[in-house]
Amino acid sequence: MRNVICFVCGVLLFLLASCGGATKFDKARIASISKVAVVVYTVPDKIEYKEDPKEEKGGLSLQAVAKAVAKDLATGKGEEAATISLEAFINTINQQGLPFEVISKKEMMSNSEFTKLYIPPVKEEKPAGVAGMAMGMLGGGASITGVGPVNLNAYGLQDNWWEGQALTGGGNEMEYIKSAIEALNVDAALVINDRGYSFSCKACVGAGGVMNGNASTGSAFIVSLVAKDGAVLANIRQWFGSTSGGAAMVSSMVNPLQHTGLYQAHGEKTAMLFAEEFKAALTKEDK
Repeated sequence: MRNVICFVCGVLLFLLASCGGATKFDKARIASISKVAVVVYTVPDKIEYKEDPKEEKGGLSLQAVAKAVAKDLATGKGEEAATISLEAFINTINQQGLPFEVISKKEMMSNSEFTKLYIPPVKEEKPAGVAGMAMGMLGGGASITGVGPVNLNAYGLQDNWWEGQALTGGGNEMEYIKSAIEALNVDAALVINDRGYSFSCKACVGAGGVMNGNASTGSAFIVSLVAKDGAVLANIRQWFGSTSGGAAMVSSMVNPLQHTGLYQAHGEKTAMLFAEEFKAALTKEDK
């Protein structure tokens, strides 16, 4: 029995370890990259509680519909989450000892040629109140919409996190990325796609799917490094279930007054894990 338990634990550890890493890494071309800009940072339009950031949201229940109005008040706004996390990501990534520098958001947004590339999103009209929320939960239209930071383009969330590519191929995504690289006068662009961005429980108790305690955020993100010519030089995939940030959670709802700190910690952890995987791929011996 002990051997069986050890075997099962070993398999679980292997599966967890296999989740992250580089799915593509062009070491030769990356050597010439010295300055980079993060031009896309896509997250869900609503930041909600999920037990596992790598998986889709669960199904609809009558209890969920009954609590929809109250829960919506504590749901995080994706645009705000992306805006705060992007700045935290940039500030943190430049402290990780990577071979390139990421330019600041201030430098990006003060560049008029870059800001001209912004295309305001067309917002989908949905029924108001509980009816609209119930439709979304039932799958009326897209269940999750991808949004980006204020005044940055977004091209949807990656359907398959396991595939490990941040680019979706939607709209004029590649045209925008190449134009942004040229406008900002950098060597490459980082594209971040975080389909799993969600609230999580760090120290909670609960029953029937309702959790109370200390909240954090979870993530299932992919970062792609794109060169001037549009070639994808690296794809890094990783996930996490919590960060150093904490907030009060009651009935699976996170205190809205504490969202900002969670979003900052989220961007910081995303940067640290990305850098860790990038450096591991950089030093890995070619076979």
